[in-house]
Amino acid sequence: MIREPIRFHPDYALLDISMDPAHGVVWQRMKPHGRPCYSLALLKEMREHDASLQASGGTLMAAGSAFRVRYVVYGSAVPGVFNLGGDLAAFLDLHARRDRVTLRAYAAACIDVQWNRLHNLALPLTTISLVEGRAFGGGFENALASSVILAERDAQFSFPEVSFSLFPGMGAYSILKRRIGHAEAMRMIMSGDRYSATELSDMGLIDGLFAKGEGEQAVYEFIRRHSRHHNTALAMQKVRGIVEPITRRELDDVVDVWCDAVLEVEARDLKMMRSYLDLQIKMWNAEQRARVEASPMPAVLSA
Repeated sequence: MIREPIRFHPDYALLDISMDPAHGVVWQRMKPHGRPCYSLALLKEMREHDASLQASGGTLMAAGSAFRVRYVVYGSAVPGVFNLGGDLAAFLDLHARRDRVTLRAYAAACIDVQWNRLHNLALPLTTISLVEGRAFGGGFENALASSVILAERDAQFSFPEVSFSLFPGMGAYSILKRRIGHAEAMRMIMSGDRYSATELSDMGLIDGLFAKGEGEQAVYEFIRRHSRHHNTALAMQKVRGIVEPITRRELDDVVDVWCDAVLEVEARDLKMMRSYLDLQIKMWNAEQRARVEASPMPAVLSA
């Protein structure tokens, strides 16, 4: 029987962190305030949590006993949304102010998160992206960085950046080229098409599908299978990094191109970016309304 995870790190405002010592699992769920995008504040907390795991050497304490972290699961606490991507409101502001320094700092924060996942935090563990709902732009990109992706069958994935003359600059092409080849990676990035989890599974990009509401069960079922050959799986993660390396220099160089591209976006494309920002807001508001409507009515307090 799966034990109730132990909650910890209550000081995180934008992350819901819990751990399951019995299975060696740490859960990190994003709970952004407002639009479910990668704000600098959210990225800061994600980097801090990664750093705390790295500093522990992969061994944590729970109820007075030490346990070894074998899996870190990255998901979302927002119903229907994994993440809708970059902070477009910030991009628009930085473009208007021609502030490349701050833009580059934001990109570096994104790359830090990507780098940690691509290398499993430099620890003997496996990173898992648990995608429920929409994963657009940077959300799709971030999910791709984990060693394993488990996705809800109804989940949707897309790189919409091309609609406002940008591209996903935090590792998408580097990862996709190695997994599905140059031509398919370019088609996915340049088309802006939406993909279902089933389509991506057929392409070999997703490692497991599950029905709506069954994400946690899917994680534990994967762990049950994976743990039978845990040593081999960890070794093959290292082999993959040797045979298909993605270097920090590669990510940094691509990010520099991305920063230049953001500052070169023209008026027509800025209008499209604002439209997509409006779409992010509408999606967020719709999910909020659905969440409220699905909640039981509070009891009326007597005077």
